[in-house]
Amino acid sequence: MILTFATLVYSLKVYTNGFFTYALDDTYIHLSMAKNLATKFILSVDGYHYANASSSPLYTIILAFFYVLPDKLFYFIPFLLNILSQILILIVVKKIIEEIFLYKILHLQMILLFLLTPFIPLSFGGMEHSLQILLILLLLYNFLLLLEDTKNQKIKITMVILAPFVAFVRYENFALIFMISFVIALFKKDYIFSIILFISSFFFVFLFGLWHYILD
Repeated sequence: MILTFATLVYSLKVYTNGFFTYALDDTYIHLSMAKNLATKFILSVDGYHYANASSSPLYTIILAFFYVLPDKLFYFIPFLLNILSQILILIVVKKIIEEIFLYKILHLQMILLFLLTPFIPLSFGGMEHSLQILLILLLLYNFLLLLEDTKNQKIKITMVILAPFVAFVRYENFALIFMISFVIALFKKDYIFSIILFISSFFFVFLFGLWHYILD
């Protein structure tokens, strides 16, 4: 994380004349939609015409909650959310390696893991991908725990709660949830839970679609 912030300071001083900017225009679409969602309760890029141009509804909604901040601080939120997500990603990865695979990972290995992954570009991209990776890893972590203890109701509840967020952060994650549900049904014969898990993933998308229908 120190390297990320060092890159930020260097970029502000050398390349952007002190103005913080993102590498992708999509980030500004998210920010604009978040602003209009917070102030006008409308999904719109320009604030006047309805347009669901967000690739991640969950990310746009999260950004909207931060619009209470001054504009200069608000535009740092995607960057900071990526940093926070990446810290949590490393924690979850460490838990998976040590608890599931029973391998004691060294601090040096964790540093190398950070350096060998595109965390810094993701931070300056300002998009939802770090949050997407975090939610996927949390779901996979609980899935791996469930494979070891299929009777654990706490893990099942956690997965049912996580599934709607995983699907809502990026729609293509439905494929992952379907495969997890399929494996649970095929190898663990827990057909009821596999169906409940897959159906639960549609919860936020259903509410979002209902809102679209009402707006139209």
